[in-house]
Amino acid sequence: MKKLLLILLCLPMIGFGQNGECVKYQRFGDVSICFPEIDGLIECSSDSEVSYWSKMSKSSNEVTLGWYFTANNCSNISALKEEGLYDYFKIFSLNSFVSRKAQDGDFIEFERYIKSSEWDFLDDWELAKKIKFVTGENISGDKPIYIEYYSPPSSKIRSFVGLTKIIVGEKEDIVVSILNIIEIKSRIIFYTYYLPYNGISTIKKAKAKSDYFGLKLLEVN
Repeated sequence: MKKLLLILLCLPMIGFGQNGECVKYQRFGDVSICFPEIDGLIECSSDSEVSYWSKMSKSSNEVTLGWYFTANNCSNISALKEEGLYDYFKIFSLNSFVSRKAQDGDFIEFERYIKSSEWDFLDDWELAKKIKFVTGENISGDKPIYIEYYSPPSSKIRSFVGLTKIIVGEKEDIVVSILNIIEIKSRIIFYTYYLPYNGISTIKKAKAKSDYFGLKLLEVN
């Protein structure tokens, strides 16, 4: 589990609307998950380039359920892979969760795994901001910085916020990475969001977008 979390946050999201319609239904075990229509985004899992990239990048225990990109990104995956792939949502779960119903202790266990991983944990994020801690020199690709573990305005979502360094060719990017665990129809699902770090306000922006996306998933399911 630790290795999976690290891989997910080191992999290389977005305007939102109010439409509650489903753009597709995805089977996961014995449940059908509705993927909502969201202005500014396209559910791109049926695109051949996205499908190929998804198969090549997923871990062995992963069940990929969906991808949301902007229209430009969905049609330009090959170029994005060369430049660094951000601004998208990935929805997935694990093979071990396909037939398993969510349990009361799942969110606690998720938090425990995160906090027992080999990540840098900031004891005082406010202090870190003041001393401009976030630079390319103090974040490594294999050791993200843990910022916050919190619950959006729903008891069915928990979110982990981190900062990691993504290296594509000779280019290095510091990225806000949000890994979410969400209970949908008594199943444990994950979704991720990545946004290039451009100051402290980026973290607030990334959290708002990630929270909204999760709440929309719950609304239509």
